[in-house]
Amino acid sequence: MTDRFMKRIFLNLFVAASLFTFCGCEDYLNVESKSYLDDPAMFSDPETANGLLMNVYHAFGETNGYRSRMTPLFGCNTDIELRKDGYKNLSATAGDRYRLAVYTVTKNYNDRGFSDASSGKDCFSMQYAMIETCNLVIDGVRRHGDITKSSALGEILGEALTLRAFLYFDLIKYWGDVPARFSPADPKEIYMHKSDRSVIYDQIIADLGEAAQLVKWAGEGRYNSNVERVNKAFVKGLRARIALSAAGKALVRTDRDGHMAGDINPQTYSVGVNEGTIDYVFPNAEKRKEFYEIAKTEAMEVVAQNNHPLATNFQDIWVDVMNDVVTNGRESIFEIGFSPARGQIAHCFGNAHSGPDKYVMKKTASYLTAPATFWFDFDADDSRRNVTIVPYIYANQDDSKALEGGDPNGHQRPANLTEFSYGKYRPEYRTTRLENSGNDEGINFIVMRSADVYLMAAEAINELEGPNGENRAIDYLQAVRKRAFGGDGKMEDIDTSSKEAFLQAVKDERKYELGCELIRKQDLIRWGELSSSLKQLRRDVDNLRWQSDKYEEVPSYLWYKLAEDGETLITYGLEKGENKALADGITEANGWERFTLIDDADQTKSIPNNYLDGIYWDETCPAAELHAGNPDKRQLIPFDQNLLTSSMDYLVNDYGY
Repeated sequence: MTDRFMKRIFLNLFVAASLFTFCGCEDYLNVESKSYLDDPAMFSDPETANGLLMNVYHAFGETNGYRSRMTPLFGCNTDIELRKDGYKNLSATAGDRYRLAVYTVTKNYNDRGFSDASSGKDCFSMQYAMIETCNLVIDGVRRHGDITKSSALGEILGEALTLRAFLYFDLIKYWGDVPARFSPADPKEIYMHKSDRSVIYDQIIADLGEAAQLVKWAGEGRYNSNVERVNKAFVKGLRARIALSAAGKALVRTDRDGHMAGDINPQTYSVGVNEGTIDYVFPNAEKRKEFYEIAKTEAMEVVAQNNHPLATNFQDIWVDVMNDVVTNGRESIFEIGFSPARGQIAHCFGNAHSGPDKYVMKKTASYLTAPATFWFDFDADDSRRNVTIVPYIYANQDDSKALEGGDPNGHQRPANLTEFSYGKYRPEYRTTRLENSGNDEGINFIVMRSADVYLMAAEAINELEGPNGENRAIDYLQAVRKRAFGGDGKMEDIDTSSKEAFLQAVKDERKYELGCELIRKQDLIRWGELSSSLKQLRRDVDNLRWQSDKYEEVPSYLWYKLAEDGETLITYGLEKGENKALADGITEANGWERFTLIDDADQTKSIPNNYLDGIYWDETCPAAELHAGNPDKRQLIPFDQNLLTSSMDYLVNDYGY
């Protein structure tokens, strides 16, 4: 390739797709296209500035934006969220989206679904396209707008700062250290080295502090009339979320280019120089305390404002999102909105429907599955379990496993232990049939809700004061548990004897409250527990199939029958201890059918060995390429070769890639 062609590719990485859309200009190097956006009138009027910012929201729905790539592909595997059939794709030739989930992706990955940088529409490039739009708005409003005279312009500025912080946070989570561009791209200065993520963390945390002074609470601003636009609660909640991650453990380069380990000053990444040592470390204690103080203050303010009160019923949150309810004043704080023809959230995260039925126009397979251990780990009294996890599959008349007498337009049938799916985004919650003739159905994705903020407050307060300090971390945890259990929230089960014990309680609560919301992976990384949690999951799944340890009372058989409606499955055997069917009158003579959960003669039929190998590697795995990798070393994604080439070697791979 010529230098000019490579420059065009790399500029496409950093110059927004919105420039192309907004200006209708094909030449990304044409300075006139940028000067067109330098018109003072464009940024002194909030309506035109808002028009440009809306390009970011539009880009959320692009294929390699958040429609079906940034959402389902990067948030797994965790100890509760597994890529569907990932364990069946452990060979060296497996598709990269599977290898990404099992932490075996290499620098040579090439999956056009998320890594086709030659087109400029891969996930990494799409993030920077959206960031560039934010940069244009921020720069334009600062230079040409007067936010002292127009609070609406101030809102636009704050919203752009918030969206940019959100986008950079995802870049940091998935790629680690990345280029830090906080001003519009200049065609004369296209190429950029990576920056320490600590530099980006400090910038976006400061930006969100500024944004909180500009953005209004939900419904009080000119533009935030619903949860599809940024509001102050999201600004503060996002600042708390980012601060907790910045305070946590991360895979970083230390002793880089001759600098001493622990030096947090930004340094240039160079080619052909000592690449440094890769380590998985926490920041220093002083910096951690600073971040926890930020998280505590912001989360407590969101809770105190109570613009987004906890829903009385956990299921109502998901009924609302599945029925396109976007009004303010509910638990949902911010959602990525999709038009009816875009977005694959129900397709990716909903429960399985084997084909067209009264709820869906076509099959939904779910990208994420829940390990059956998660179902049995829930307290049976926890109202969140049956909303979060679905232990059945919806069958239609063409399903070879359809039940006799079942409604041909859709009925529940038992699922194997490796087929449990998530149910928060289930089509059955809709009052009308899901319009998913393609894979797109337009269901929003909830980015943040109040329960998350309550638990962030509990975590940050506990770190600084302990569970029973002045600001009562325990009260924030209890508020979430009261909804789950009723009464006092079964607080007798919570150990408040020490900071460490209470932190474990918060960690567990986040697992049960936020499953399938793409929060768990980053939680585990920042706690330094991604690898150990997956290792424990492998042990738990093995114990489940042998019905040992805490799964000793899991039944071998599921007894079931259809309710009178011909659709709903009545079950016996999905609770620990439900293994006395005959004594309880559960027999075939009484209309029950028996389904094998765990084959007592050959447990590997129920949970295959390669299912375990796809969770975490151990010495029993048969070959190096047939197991999941070590997530402590492969928790970040490498740049693919197209990105490296088009960057003129300014970008380099780290972290063992």
